[in-house]
Amino acid sequence: MKLLFVPEAGKKNIGYQITGNSIDFNNEISLNLETREREYNINVDICIDKSRSLVCGTAVGLKYVAQIFIPARKFNEIIGEPDSEGNPTLTIEPVRFNIDNCTLTLWEMED
Repeated sequence: MKLLFVPEAGKKNIGYQITGNSIDFNNEISLNLETREREYNINVDICIDKSRSLVCGTAVGLKYVAQIFIPARKFNEIIGEPDSEGNPTLTIEPVRFNIDNCTLTLWEMED
């Protein structure tokens, strides 16, 4: 997973742990990124609400702590054996999810 910091010299960021295709923030929110992959780009916002709890999304969040960018799902086109009329068949298969293609941006947190 690519990692970015805002600001670049940020020193106090939320704790996180990556296990397989999942990311856990401070043992409070855990997300399986593979299940969120779509045919279009996805941004997942992690914020702190007024009670200092982590929330997913900006509706009740007051301040950003992290954002996860999940790129659009890619597909392979596989040309198969010709059909009964001699035309090649085409199968479209999704490329296996790879968390290394995602980007985690961490915002510096206040005390």
